[in-house]
Amino acid sequence: MVKKKIIVGAVTLTLLAGAGVGVFAYNNHVEALELERIEKVKKENYEKAEAAILSLYNKDKTSLAENINAEMIANAKKLMVKVEDKKNLDYLNAELKNINTMYDAQLKVQELLNENILADNVSKEQLSEAEKLIEKTKSISETFYNDLKNNYTTANEQYGYIVATQTKVSNLEKNPTRDAYNESIEAVKGILNKSYRDNLSNKLVKINELLTKKENEIKLAKELEKKEKEISEKVTTSENYEKASRNNKNETSSSNNNSVQKKTSSNKSSNESSNVTNKSTNKSSSSTAKSNSSSTSTSNKTSSNKTSGENKNSSSNKPSSSSSSNKPNSGGVVVDGVKKDGGGDIKDSDRTYETGTFTMPDEYYNN
Repeated sequence: MVKKKIIVGAVTLTLLAGAGVGVFAYNNHVEALELERIEKVKKENYEKAEAAILSLYNKDKTSLAENINAEMIANAKKLMVKVEDKKNLDYLNAELKNINTMYDAQLKVQELLNENILADNVSKEQLSEAEKLIEKTKSISETFYNDLKNNYTTANEQYGYIVATQTKVSNLEKNPTRDAYNESIEAVKGILNKSYRDNLSNKLVKINELLTKKENEIKLAKELEKKEKEISEKVTTSENYEKASRNNKNETSSSNNNSVQKKTSSNKSSNESSNVTNKSTNKSSSSTAKSNSSSTSTSNKTSSNKTSGENKNSSSNKPSSSSSSNKPNSGGVVVDGVKKDGGGDIKDSDRTYETGTFTMPDEYYNN
């Protein structure tokens, strides 16, 4: 009896032990399956997070994905929360940090340009901030850094050109000149941004209107000055003509006077020469006349004596005629009513003589 109880107890214990082992084994199996499931989930979570991170890059991870956006980055970050493995999580966090750095720099550069043209209202502060973010990408990807740097340089150059052109136009507004205006026109044409270009072009239109008005005033003033000068030249020419005319008249009058004086002097010299010649001739004639008169007187005396001798007898018988009425003409001249040289009688008031010679007084020739 006692033996039966012992056997039954042993069997019971054995059965109980076996059941316990089975339960334990089952539990272990269940736990193993859970662990496997958990590991699988963890792996899946990591893979999803990693895939989300990698999708933010291009294929070779040298740049960001073309379609990257803030939503994609936020989604990847959410997936990373489920990643429990520290090592994997650290890796994903490092990648996400690089992506955020690259993305921030890219966004800043994109704000500067619009299809390679400087965007509206870009400031110097924006350029400075973009430059700093770009520098942070150099250690992440050289290719990405160079691309952003080139775009930044394009934006910065356009910005500098616009600022320089704005300064040029601003100075032109203060001191407008046609040359500076022409330079500004060409400068404004070089601005790619339409908004900036139109704004400066409108300013140049107003400046051109001001310059045109000023140039027209200057042109009008020059035309008036030219007309005044022409009038002045005409007046001067007229005055010079009148002066020259007067001088010509004076010269002509003086020349005529000189000609008259020369003619008078020539006539006087000719008259003096003629008078001298006449005087000489008259003297010679007078001398000849005197000689002839003397000869004639001598001849007359001889003839008279002969006649007297022949008629002496008869004349003594006839009464003699009055000799006083037949005075011999010894020759003479009357000048200013005065009888000169010679014995001719004056027949009448015309101062003519019957016979004889005469000599003009020296005073006559001297006059």
